[in-house]
Amino acid sequence: MVVSLVGSAIWVGPDVPAIVKGTVAFSIPDNVGGVDTIVFVVSLIGAVAGSLSNLIYPYLFKQKGWVGPSYLKLQRYDLLFGVLMIIIIDLAVWTLGAEILNPQGLTISSVADMAQMLTTTLGALGGILFYVGVFVACFSTVIGYALGFGNLFVDAIYTTFPERGKKYNEEFNKDPLFKFTLLITVVLPIIWALPSMPGFIYLTILVNAWQILLLPIVSIGLLILTNHKELLGKYVNKWWENVLLLILIGLTLWSTWHLINSLF
Repeated sequence: MVVSLVGSAIWVGPDVPAIVKGTVAFSIPDNVGGVDTIVFVVSLIGAVAGSLSNLIYPYLFKQKGWVGPSYLKLQRYDLLFGVLMIIIIDLAVWTLGAEILNPQGLTISSVADMAQMLTTTLGALGGILFYVGVFVACFSTVIGYALGFGNLFVDAIYTTFPERGKKYNEEFNKDPLFKFTLLITVVLPIIWALPSMPGFIYLTILVNAWQILLLPIVSIGLLILTNHKELLGKYVNKWWENVLLLILIGLTLWSTWHLINSLF
């Protein structure tokens, strides 16, 4: 999927000056359609910065054995690579929308529409690569999220109720709650795919937008924890890292206010 999206974006030729202008000179377009534009903006922020999936990273690192200060640089490289890939994919999607869809007045309402656009741009191979990518991405995401959120949920339970952790020897996969979380995480996407359920586009936008409400709590908690010398010692935040976190907190408060204001 990444190959087809990025390949198509390169093929049509991105407008680099327009990308730079849109990045630096941030502005909110007029409302179009049934959803307020500010909800789209907040949804984009919530999808990345406010996503609860960010909290499962420590468990993935632990499973890889990347534990301790000696792995700090490797952890940062891994996170930066993930951020870079998100930027590349986002730019590819936006480029295709600006260079192909917008001039022709076309819209994307389904996966088939996206595949058709890539087929038109790259030929039959583009559509095939996209469908293969969607298939792999869906199943790998469900499995990764199920395991990650299972660990996150059970760990929170053990922190709140230490006796339960002792009962299962701190082994998450032996706890019935872990299996229950896996079941919920795997089954819910299937339920939302039923014909009578809301469309995935609006569902994704609204869920990601609502996630922004949690971000102020998470970011403030992160600021406190990463400055806790008893926990981190010499690895506490540097001054510029605190500045970045404060900017993030300000952004989350702005987003939360506008989201609530747009709803009421």
